[in-house]
Amino acid sequence: MRVKGHQFSRGAVVAAAIVVGAGFGGSAGAETSLEVGRSEFASYCAACHGHDGRGDGPFQVLLTRRVPGLTGLARANGGTFPADRVAEVVRGSVDMPGHGPMGMPLWGDHYRTKAPSQLGPYFKPEDAEAYVKSRIQGVVDYLATIQEK
Repeated sequence: MRVKGHQFSRGAVVAAAIVVGAGFGGSAGAETSLEVGRSEFASYCAACHGHDGRGDGPFQVLLTRRVPGLTGLARANGGTFPADRVAEVVRGSVDMPGHGPMGMPLWGDHYRTKAPSQLGPYFKPEDAEAYVKSRIQGVVDYLATIQEK
């Protein structure tokens, strides 16, 4: 990309857009991720897992398997929120009974499909991975805040 006589790589443009979108790092970036996660959870997770993440969403009655509550993940993991494991489950990259095609949708695939339309004309499909990671990280960050002590 050329701007006022300067040549920029597509990677530099993508990195700059991510930094600007994250609010220039620090707590603003974390706050932005948390807000993204809260919104994504409300849009895509609450129907099954419930508004408060307790496994009591309105779609529960339509499912053959009990939807787990998500507020006790840290307690079940010895008091530490298992962020990496949660990200893997949301992404759909682990084989877990009750998830994937037979249970929970594969949100990594969903975000990957959605990314080009959300990123606009200056982003290429291969840039979608940063979008996917940011959405999943937002959900993970939000879930960490709703853990019961």
